[in-house]
Amino acid sequence: MGNYKFGVGVEPHKRWPVAWFNPFVLLQSARELLSSTDVIRNADPRDLWSGTFKPVDHAHETGPDGNFWFDFVSDTGDGGNATFTVARALLAEELAPQETGASGTVVFPRGKILYLGGDLCYPSANVQEYQYRFLEMFEGARSAQGADPDGRSAYAIPQNHDWFDSISTFKRYFVHRNNGEVCGLKTPQTRSYFATRLPHRWWVLGLDFALAGDIDRGQYEAFRRLAGDAIGGEDNPSQQIQAGDQLVLIYPEPYWTRPIGDSALQGYPKRYQRLEAMLEAKGIHIRMRLGGDVHHYSRESSEPLDARQDDMLLTCGSGGAFLHPTHARALTQAKLKCQASDPDAISSELRTATHIGTVGFTGGAGASYVRQCAYPDPADSRALSRGNVLSLFKFAWNSLSIRDGSLMSGIWRGNVLFSLLLGAIYVVTVFGGPFTSMAYLALLGLCLGLAREESDLFAKWVSPVLHFAGHTLALLGIHGLVAMVPATAGSPMHAILAGFVYLIAGSIGGGLITGVYLWVMARAGWMWNNAFSPLACEDYKGFLRFRIDAEGTLTGYFFGCDKVPKQWQRNSSDQAGPAGDVRPAWTEAPGVNKATWRLVDTFCLVPRS
Repeated sequence: MGNYKFGVGVEPHKRWPVAWFNPFVLLQSARELLSSTDVIRNADPRDLWSGTFKPVDHAHETGPDGNFWFDFVSDTGDGGNATFTVARALLAEELAPQETGASGTVVFPRGKILYLGGDLCYPSANVQEYQYRFLEMFEGARSAQGADPDGRSAYAIPQNHDWFDSISTFKRYFVHRNNGEVCGLKTPQTRSYFATRLPHRWWVLGLDFALAGDIDRGQYEAFRRLAGDAIGGEDNPSQQIQAGDQLVLIYPEPYWTRPIGDSALQGYPKRYQRLEAMLEAKGIHIRMRLGGDVHHYSRESSEPLDARQDDMLLTCGSGGAFLHPTHARALTQAKLKCQASDPDAISSELRTATHIGTVGFTGGAGASYVRQCAYPDPADSRALSRGNVLSLFKFAWNSLSIRDGSLMSGIWRGNVLFSLLLGAIYVVTVFGGPFTSMAYLALLGLCLGLAREESDLFAKWVSPVLHFAGHTLALLGIHGLVAMVPATAGSPMHAILAGFVYLIAGSIGGGLITGVYLWVMARAGWMWNNAFSPLACEDYKGFLRFRIDAEGTLTGYFFGCDKVPKQWQRNSSDQAGPAGDVRPAWTEAPGVNKATWRLVDTFCLVPRS
């Protein structure tokens, strides 16, 4: 946690984005990931849910005009600037984005339900990070204190980072805790997954993959019962999903960005694939698959484009985390949907599955998807990659303070430690004696590790070798600098000065070499995660707002903010809440441009019969 401070006196710009190339952040994430994975493998916490799984009914909560509004946001708790900007617009009673209509500004009311797609804070889930990065940002953003007077509700599913403490903190706020702790909202869910019934035969289901890439057996059976499958149905048919109902499935990750089949074993499809096939076989219409985890907005629609027959794949992880590119090769491949059938499966449950994923070079028959919108624009996404050149020298400059003793905090919380680590490897490679070979191999391993997410031959194997060769040339170049050190060769002073030269020159040279490598790879569309995370881009953030009208048509609106404010001050102009505190707690500092929201994308789904 470093020198974290809490409260209204810590403005959003002081809550620095996570430095994902900081060695301590990487070690912490790896340790917690391994620990939580072991817990899930040996005693999956999802198996401990008890009682009957029931949907929450919101079917009769339409407004006077017959409309029902709800919102979706995901991947929120990273840097304070982005998270607070999104939360303030999301929780405002209404949003009036720029240029929404030829006749003037259109106002969009806040949703009756807020769906949270997970990864509520980074880099790990614990009560301090939740408070610092998520709860205080959302609490400080809302327009009033106390319980929500309109009785709005929030539902959430955990993503991978929420699982880093085996969802202990997630459960603390969202499961069996319907007491308004999250911005005064009701949180009626009783498990880490949920089902909500909305007006006009629309349903929203939230699924929990934990760290296993699939739903667990209990979750699978709970949703099957909800659909009245053979394993048993609910006593009250009104609480079941019926044939002809329209479904939105919220996933913790956009599985459709992976190769079709999602690495399911032959003859043993994943449970979510079996669940989708069962739902569709019963005449239940899956109209939208929605997920966060990838930090941008992308909408893909099935062909032919028809609002009545369409189904959509929406990726919307734009709530506050660092930006992912929209031009990445792995994310922009063509998508295909097909119904897999295996007559040799030993049980009927395993014989059908719905597969959606990237086609790659295999091709195949089935419904294809076409990208309709991406935010940011791929050209803007590609241009951002040049920021990688200096990305490994970033530090949390707002944490620097001699007065409170946190002078080093900004350095320890920045990517600059990664460059210093490279410099240290250079020093050990030259002066480490028996550890020299190990340090050199560690440098090679680091180069290979950066490209591990890629499947392309060049990106995965050739490019890291070229990257490693660049570091080798840098070592030889620095060796020439050391020879110019003005001290007697072999003396202790020469060794100290030489080590210092290797550390500083290695940190600068190594950081630049790796930065240029990340820039080239990111611009080319490779390494969509590892080559964009060091940028910690807080801009291009947004969320989704939906309306179900009196005819049952679902219309979706994605709102984007191209540039979030980077400097804030305590707010003193708005009305104080019941406790005397002003909300929103912060406003843009003088001279800082206000957050500007615009309507980026609009789409609709007409109910199928």
